[in-house]
Amino acid sequence: MIGAFQYLILREAVNRLRRQALRLKSPRYALALLVGVAYFWFIFGGPRALEGSPRPPGPFGSLFHAGGALLLALYVAGAWIFGRAEALAFRPAEVHFLFAGPLGRRDLLNYKLLHAQIPLLFTSTFITLATYGAGLPWWLRFPSVWVLFATLQLHQLAAALVHEAAHQQGLIGWRRNWLPVTIFGTAGAALLLSLSGAYAAVRAAPGFPAALEVLDRALRAPVPTVVLAPFRWVLAPVLGSASAWPAAIGVALLVLVLHYLWVLRSDTAFEESAAAAGERRARAAQALRAGGGWRSYSRALRPETGTRRKSIAPPAFKLSLVGRAETALVWKNLTLARRNLSRTTPVVLAATPVALIAMFQAGGAAPGEALQQVGSMALMFGGLLVILGPLWVRNDLRMDLLRIDVLRVLPLDPARIVAAELTASTLTASLMCFALLGLGAVLLLLSGHLPLPPGYFLLACAGAILAVPALIALGVTVQCAIALTFPAWVHLGRERPSGVEAMGQNILTLAASMLLVGVLLLPPALVGGLAGVMLALQWGPAAPVLGGLVALGVGYGEVLLAARALGRLFERTDATAIGLTS
Repeated sequence: MIGAFQYLILREAVNRLRRQALRLKSPRYALALLVGVAYFWFIFGGPRALEGSPRPPGPFGSLFHAGGALLLALYVAGAWIFGRAEALAFRPAEVHFLFAGPLGRRDLLNYKLLHAQIPLLFTSTFITLATYGAGLPWWLRFPSVWVLFATLQLHQLAAALVHEAAHQQGLIGWRRNWLPVTIFGTAGAALLLSLSGAYAAVRAAPGFPAALEVLDRALRAPVPTVVLAPFRWVLAPVLGSASAWPAAIGVALLVLVLHYLWVLRSDTAFEESAAAAGERRARAAQALRAGGGWRSYSRALRPETGTRRKSIAPPAFKLSLVGRAETALVWKNLTLARRNLSRTTPVVLAATPVALIAMFQAGGAAPGEALQQVGSMALMFGGLLVILGPLWVRNDLRMDLLRIDVLRVLPLDPARIVAAELTASTLTASLMCFALLGLGAVLLLLSGHLPLPPGYFLLACAGAILAVPALIALGVTVQCAIALTFPAWVHLGRERPSGVEAMGQNILTLAASMLLVGVLLLPPALVGGLAGVMLALQWGPAAPVLGGLVALGVGYGEVLLAARALGRLFERTDATAIGLTS
């Protein structure tokens, strides 16, 4: 059956590549692919990614090896503690085609392992290119990374089989797998007890380097050395030197073979759970492609537990029965953005700065310095969101253009429809920016280390409140103008494609939008600067502020004029001719 499995898997891969190659007949896909490949080639160092240069060990070289082994141990612990049937999942087509045939459990497991080699090879290639200069040439790095990930995949599969046996047979299932359960439980308890004794010493260290030295000594103690030995063995070919590679890869291959025999010797009946897990994974992938986000993806992966009513997030605000009709479009798009957020998002956003402040203080920074560092990070990410927010936030025409036939029957002027669409994305991205910039400003005020005198700092904050929505509105206007003018070059709807060509298309869109936004910023800058110079003689120090207000007025005027122009373009757009309708 191995030969038949290889044929099926290779034909599937070839057919997928052929479908992707046929898309290159379109200029936009070809150009996006070239840009995406050039981007990755530049990021990974070009020709240097295929070379290996010896790198001298740093002061914490042994900690780097032991820390990597500890991270692998934590990953394996998660597979054992939270083992799920998704590791055994077969796609619905595979279930219908393979499960009905005369195949045993070992045949199905061999097929799953062979089918997993294609993503493993891509992952190994990606890691090999991303770790150029790691001390090993690429022909040694690639098999080392493949052995590491293949071993982890086999271990995760074995843990899922043990959990499935316990789920089906209860205590008898645990007893039948007493050896791996005992080894894992004993090793985990011993490692936890050994490292718990070093926790107080790490906290009492005078600084971050001293804490790393204490942790390094703790990981080189006898118990952690023995427990983490298998993880060091599979990491040794990746992190070791070229001279020690033959012996290290031999030991790692032995660990891989032992895992393979462990999986094949399992007699757990996993077919029913694998089929159900495959259906859940297919639904989750569909939800993710539809733009539902990771919240919808994780919800689709959960097993069905009866007819539990799904909770729906409340709308963004209460919609009045009377008022301007275009407000309903803003309400709809803001509610969409609200329901795409997870309930844990506010908790994570609130806990992240607290955790960062605690981390900087643990590293030896004073309270004021920790507040300053975290505040500066918040300001930096807030400024980055001003630029990238219009590209990420898409609750506007890029989402609704596929329903252009529905929008056109609304008794509204097209310019008002476009203005409502622009308003929704502008408000969403502006609130996100205000949250980050406000957090950064508050932390800097509390730290006492302001980059400007207090009066000027507060004036800059007030200016940001007025300027951020204008900049984001210009960016959103440009994005919607590109969607209306070149709809084939923009991802419309909730689906978010992935891959190298999608990355290239995003880079092209970002470059074009930044260029257009720069052009749109020229008139406000020129008019505002000229007004500031003319008012300087009469108003003195207040002239820059007045000039800035004039520039903001010109910027908002540009958005209004663009909304009218896009309204006329929206009215002339032929949905059938360009294939926007679904």
